[in-house]
Parts: sequence; C-alpha cells; structure tokens
Amino acid sequence: MPPRPAPTHFLCIPLSGPQLARTLSSFRADVTDPNSFNVHPQAVRPLGTMHLTLGVMTLKGDEALGRAADLLRGLRLREILDQARAAAASARATTIGQQEEEEGAARG
Repeated sequence: MPPRPAPTHFLCIPLSGPQLARTLSSFRADVTDPNSFNVHPQAVRPLGTMHLTLGVMTLKGDEALGRAADLLRGLRLREILDQARAAAASARATTIGQQEEEEGAARG
C-alpha cells in the first residue's frame, strides 16, 4: 500500500479564556520548575497558539479546497451545537438519576 500523502490543511477551534489562561499558567509554572520536570519555558506554547484540532486533510488544488470550503460553509453549526448540548444535558440527567437510584438502594 503506498504511503498516504502529507496533510496540507487542518481544521481547528482556537482555545482561549480566563480558565484556560489560569490552568496554562499553573501548568507552565509546574513543568518549568527546576525541582519538578525542568522543561524549557519555550517548550510550553503561549495561550494564543492553543487550539483543538478537529481534522487534517490533504487538499490538492483549488477544486478540492473549494469543495471543502463549500462543505464547511454549508454546515448548520448552531443546530449541531444545540443538539450536542441537549444530548449532553440528557446524558447528565440520566447519570444523576442513576446515581441517586443506586445511593437510595444502598441505603436500604
């Protein structure tokens, strides 16, 4: 089987926010401490470069790039996110209900 071509593009969501900034600051202080992991400070990327990679693609040529862009533009992201939020809330409610039932059964 021939090797896969190297990816040419990636899709990501930038990550930022006060909670991430605090966590990254704490992480950086810990791993760069000479008495801890002693990682070189420049090895820890700055907050502005943090992202969540959703996928990588090999898009050769303008036609492939155009098709990918059209696909992304056609996504109904609000609808997808609303469905994901609803599913997550339902799963949390189910888990909490199961835990309460188990605790009630354990108490007798």
